[in-house]
Amino acid sequence: MVIIKFYFPDNEEISEYSLGDIDISNDEKLISSKGDSRKLMMVFISLSDFSDGIVNLIHKKSQKEYEFIGTGSSFRLLINCHEDRVFINNPQQKTIVDISCAEVVKALWECWQDIEKYITELDKKSSVYLDLVSRKDIFEKAFANII
Repeated sequence: MVIIKFYFPDNEEISEYSLGDIDISNDEKLISSKGDSRKLMMVFISLSDFSDGIVNLIHKKSQKEYEFIGTGSSFRLLINCHEDRVFINNPQQKTIVDISCAEVVKALWECWQDIEKYITELDKKSSVYLDLVSRKDIFEKAFANII
């Protein structure tokens, strides 16, 4: 089972710029930012960036590699797409997760669904909220045939 999850620390009050972590795993390996305060990232902005990178990499095929850096963080991933496989590399942990494109899309869509409850609590006029709504819509349209 593939999991892509952006999340906040327990009992954290949520705002547009709240910090949190990311976990990416398949049945064999886990890449996580958890456990190092330098790797905490602005969850909402990072999710928007990650989602946009996946759309460009898999759907638009406008690039072969995407470098994800958690917003406000030192957490970094190199993501490559080759044919129908995505390779997510965490240079710090020396870990590579190999996932099919469809699994990445489904896992990221599930992440969007899980974080929706927090998005709805944000100020509807904030730039972060507007960006999230736009990026989610772009992702949904790009991968409607998969999700």
